[in-house]
Amino acid sequence: GSFCHDDISNNCVTYGKLYDWKTIMQDSASSDKNPSGVRGICPKGWHIPSASEWTQMIDVLGGDSVAGGAMKATTLWDPPNVGATNSSGLTVLPAAARSGTLGTYEKLGYESFMWSSTSAPGDQAWLRAVFSVMANAGAGALPQTDEVSCRCVKDP
Repeated sequence: GSFCHDDISNNCVTYGKLYDWKTIMQDSASSDKNPSGVRGICPKGWHIPSASEWTQMIDVLGGDSVAGGAMKATTLWDPPNVGATNSSGLTVLPAAARSGTLGTYEKLGYESFMWSSTSAPGDQAWLRAVFSVMANAGAGALPQTDEVSCRCVKDP
């Protein structure tokens, strides 16, 4: 349920692991509550953010059009790394993704996808995405079998 980008262990050291949704959830039910209440793979005292929690954070950071820049690290991203300030302190890295169906990896350095605890229709789950070429923080869904990053949020 977890992979290092391009199957290179050093990529896990730098960018973290990529996980499928069922692995991060650890048999927990989908949640869109705020807070989600889903510990999943997170350490004690932390949880996987719901889609609602991601939206709340994006709003606090100035909205979809600029929040990606506030979340992105200022290094490791492909140029131009538009809007990157890491003013949120989240330090999102461009870990990309892996297709669970095809076993292929997306372009490292260009994008980052982060799961939520909220399922979506068609065996998908909601996530947030940021890219090197824009400052926005996109929302979307991917198949639960794809592998992307997981961020944990400290419990209230």
